[in-house]
Amino acid sequence: MSYVNDYMRQQTNILTLRNCYGVNSKVKNNVFFTESENDDSIICYPCGQTVVFHNTNGTEHYITGNNSYTGISSMCLFPEKKLVAVAMKGNEPAIQIYQTSKDYEKMRHLFFPGLGSTEYVSIDVSSDGNYFVGQGGAPDYNLVLWSHVEGLKYKPVGHICSSTPERDPVYQCSISPSNDIICVTGSGIFKLYQFDEGIIKPIQSGLGKRQNESYLAHCWITADRLIISNEHGDLFIVEHEDYKLLPCSPSDSLGIHCIIATENGFICGSEHGIVTIYEESKDEQELYRRVSTIQIDNDGLYEPEDLTITNFTYDEVHELLALTTVSGQLFYVNVSSSDLLRDSESIKISYLTMPFHLKTITGIDTCIRKPFIATCSLDGTVRVLDYHKSSLVVCQRFNTPCYSIAIHPSGLYCVVGFADKLKFLKILGTTLVEEKFFAVRKCEEVKFCHGGQYFAAVNGTIINIYNTFTLQPIHSLRGHTGKIRSLTWRDEDTNIISVGQDGSVLEFQLKYEKKVNDYQVKGCQMNSVATDEKYTYAVSNDAYIRIFDQSFQPDNEYSTGDSSITSLAITSPQKLLFGGQQNGSLRVYHLSSLDSFEEQIFCHDESVSRIVLNHYGNLLVSIGGSSMFVYEISVEGHQQLGDSRYTEEILISTQELQEKNEMISKLEQMFADLKSNNDYEQRKREIEFNERVKEQNTNFQSEMKQKITQLYAIREKKNKTERSKENLLTEQSAKAKTEKHKLEQKYNQKIAAAMNQIHQLKQEAENERQGLLSQSKSNEEQHNKDISQLRDDTNEELRHKQDEINSLEEERVLERDRHEEEMRQTAVDHQILVEKLTKKYQFELDKAKEETLKLSGENTIKENSEKAHEKEITKLMGKLKELEIKLQEYTIRLEEKQKETRKVMKENREREDMIVEKERQIFDLKKQNQELEKYKFVLDNEITTLNEEIKPSKDKIATLRQTMGSMDKKLKNYMQTNKRLKDKIDELRHTIDDNQQDISKKRFTLRDAQVYHKRILAQIHDIVQHIQSPAKLREEVKMFYQKHVNTKIQKNDLDFDVQKEYERQRLHLEKSVDQLKNKLVKVTQKSKTENSRIMHENVMLINEINQLRRESRILKSRLREKEDRVSQKVAMQVPSSAGDDLNQAVEMQKLEIGQLRTQLEQLEQDQRSVSSRPISRESLPP
Repeated sequence: MSYVNDYMRQQTNILTLRNCYGVNSKVKNNVFFTESENDDSIICYPCGQTVVFHNTNGTEHYITGNNSYTGISSMCLFPEKKLVAVAMKGNEPAIQIYQTSKDYEKMRHLFFPGLGSTEYVSIDVSSDGNYFVGQGGAPDYNLVLWSHVEGLKYKPVGHICSSTPERDPVYQCSISPSNDIICVTGSGIFKLYQFDEGIIKPIQSGLGKRQNESYLAHCWITADRLIISNEHGDLFIVEHEDYKLLPCSPSDSLGIHCIIATENGFICGSEHGIVTIYEESKDEQELYRRVSTIQIDNDGLYEPEDLTITNFTYDEVHELLALTTVSGQLFYVNVSSSDLLRDSESIKISYLTMPFHLKTITGIDTCIRKPFIATCSLDGTVRVLDYHKSSLVVCQRFNTPCYSIAIHPSGLYCVVGFADKLKFLKILGTTLVEEKFFAVRKCEEVKFCHGGQYFAAVNGTIINIYNTFTLQPIHSLRGHTGKIRSLTWRDEDTNIISVGQDGSVLEFQLKYEKKVNDYQVKGCQMNSVATDEKYTYAVSNDAYIRIFDQSFQPDNEYSTGDSSITSLAITSPQKLLFGGQQNGSLRVYHLSSLDSFEEQIFCHDESVSRIVLNHYGNLLVSIGGSSMFVYEISVEGHQQLGDSRYTEEILISTQELQEKNEMISKLEQMFADLKSNNDYEQRKREIEFNERVKEQNTNFQSEMKQKITQLYAIREKKNKTERSKENLLTEQSAKAKTEKHKLEQKYNQKIAAAMNQIHQLKQEAENERQGLLSQSKSNEEQHNKDISQLRDDTNEELRHKQDEINSLEEERVLERDRHEEEMRQTAVDHQILVEKLTKKYQFELDKAKEETLKLSGENTIKENSEKAHEKEITKLMGKLKELEIKLQEYTIRLEEKQKETRKVMKENREREDMIVEKERQIFDLKKQNQELEKYKFVLDNEITTLNEEIKPSKDKIATLRQTMGSMDKKLKNYMQTNKRLKDKIDELRHTIDDNQQDISKKRFTLRDAQVYHKRILAQIHDIVQHIQSPAKLREEVKMFYQKHVNTKIQKNDLDFDVQKEYERQRLHLEKSVDQLKNKLVKVTQKSKTENSRIMHENVMLINEINQLRRESRILKSRLREKEDRVSQKVAMQVPSSAGDDLNQAVEMQKLEIGQLRTQLEQLEQDQRSVSSRPISRESLPP
């Protein structure tokens, strides 16, 4: 694969990959979060044959393919997230390892020659990066293991067939976290393998009856715990060779296709877009519990089976879960603990990249006035993309599949070919509205002309031309004998060129609806055509580019190699020809040298079905399968044309415009209401705030006074405690001095006594040391004597032992020779056994087991003499196990051969039956032949008799011929009369045509008159609306008169009675107007007097309210003063014998306070009743 960096290609490269759309859902493990230098999260996924590194900030990097491979089959990420492995499909499949940052360069290439398949179904790397495993595909399904050597070098160390004898498919392989076990799952397959030093050994899984189920996915949770899933939605846990169903398993018959491990559990993805999150449970029997279930919202674009989740990846740093579906859509969801605590319905799964087509893309086109790319697909969706903003403008689904699309140069209309009809659609904002449909089934090619006034649609072998504005068919071009594959317009929009499956290239002139130029290449099918000012370029399925001049004479032809070109596009300013090939690549040719291509880029994994250029020639778009790529074109010496001259106008219906205007007016009214309410609320809050501030100030001042008094009391307490503590310190210091003096005297006496004891102990120790020295000398002498005696004894024993060793050595040599002879004999026996295994394997196996038992018995007897026998016996046991494995392989091969022989026998029997039936048929045919010969003889006799009967009728024939001659003359006369009648009929037809033209003209004039009549009625209706205002009515009538009356109208004298009636009506109306004016003056005077009276009452009431407020304030202040006096009196007075008088005074004060409170309440009630009346600034009701 070759690296293509975004916007970083050198100037020598013509095509630079700018954007890609779609996810290759056929790739196993097709999404990963990779390491990033910044905090941004980078996601890696395949698109066609390209690996995309998509950053959330919008930048992208790409790794494209090459000619050696046909696509990607599987991917995996290394544990450090710095490397990614990509498995490539092809005749020689390989695994390529790339960096995930910086230059994205290829680091290593893994290849295994004996894979027996064209792809790797699944790949995985161990947690320490020392082992790499790849699962091959059909037909051999070999599991290959690579081991790390140095750097990034890996070497294959072992392989084994992981499928069943029936070759059931394998879906996934993985390495355990302990890096010593491989797990493989598939259709009826669940196997565990242990590998050590390149040897892969199967381990018993212990599944029992469930062995034949289809296991879709598995995941290692820990080194000894494995979770597997099946097509019925069951989850199983395998731990220490124990196999059981999880209690929290969904078991809802929805297959679980992917599982990923997390810190506290695992996450499952199943059909219908369901994501289930599990965590470890404290209950040992339950093991795991279901935390949350999230489902992808179906917005009407997908069927439930299209939302099946196939792959997962989890970013632990950002707590993001990315997932891909079987339809190639990429989603993400935040699975943080805070989000999971909420309701699962509030957690939404969002698109990580732009949603794209589910199935094969069949049509593509661009326009001039807008940066739009229009596409359609077999999934029934039509999408319009903005390639400047990389955003989706329109996405609409239809019930039938789409086969072609063309967008108008203005970007406001499009034509889409469906399976049942051809539809002309208007682009109204974000929706498509059908304007008209045409009875053209499965139209695979439709295209607007350069000016946009016409569009051409292919209907089998016919090209229909329609007017864009009237939507009426104007031409029908015929000439092809095979299905038309491609067409293109000339620059002047007067001619159209088409190619078809019949190998013909035709040019039609629209004015005369006739074929101008044609050329046919027999024996091949034309795929596409492109043209410039001088030449026409066509490509066919025989891998040739053919050039034709203006008269369609072949100028030259060039071979394209092994793969043919399926689509063409040409840029005149740069003089470049672009071709999309069947192998998924794009080629760039210079028009001056078509014998070799300038550049080739591999992005698609399927055939490139169509390529298209934008109007300015600086962007190229290609589609193949369900993926689309956008390229920038850059050529040295050619200035790039600006593509910023785009319009922002859109189509909108009058109904939508009215609704939007109504919404705007409603919102403006709501805004005004909210503003007034907010102003009122704000004023109210300000008043409340000021009142609260005043209350808090008073409270604060009272609290400050209390705190000051408390502070003075605390200071007095502090001074008292300081004085008491100082006195205690002086007393304690005096006591401590006396106690210290006493203790010093005691310890001095004890030290003197201890010194005397030490002196005595030193003398005793010196005496003991001298005694020990004398004792040690005597012990040394005794020890030397004992050593000499022991030396003599050991020498004698050594001599005896040496003699025994020599004798044992001789015995050992004899035993070794004997053992070698036995081993040689056993080897001979084993060779004989291997030769006879195919005939009598079971009998020979029993013999081998008996011999091994005998050998093991003999070896156990000889174990005490030598340990080497045990090693050799273990080797023999290993060889026997290998022989048993070979026996199993031979038995499997025998069974396969027996099956093949049975098949051959069945085929032979069927052939014999066929031969018998054919012989019977031959016998029946012979019988029929004999009968036919008899019938032939009879017919010959009848023919002779008939010939004899025919002779007399010859005379009659001669007479009949004469009559025929006379009849011919009469026919000639009739023909002449018919010609005359035909001429008359033609003249009558011409007259009828002229009459029809006159009728059509009169119809148009009648229609114009009706329209004019409707306009006049509408204007009269508008004039009548001003009937209440005579001045406006007069002006409108004048305008109407000046507009429509061009000739002068003669004045006629009015009738005397009419004029009299008019004056009477005028007088009556004047009198009524005077009466109404008098009434209005009286009503206004009354209203003024009433308003003045109300104003006066309001002023009086306001004065009363102010007086009442003043009185309430005075009463409140008096009440507070009295309460303060009472509290001061109570605080100042000391209990004495005159307590009864004081209690009486307090009770009197309480009574006065109660009376004052009742007065206050009455005043407040009066104030409320007064405030309920209308204020002076308010208007009274009429």
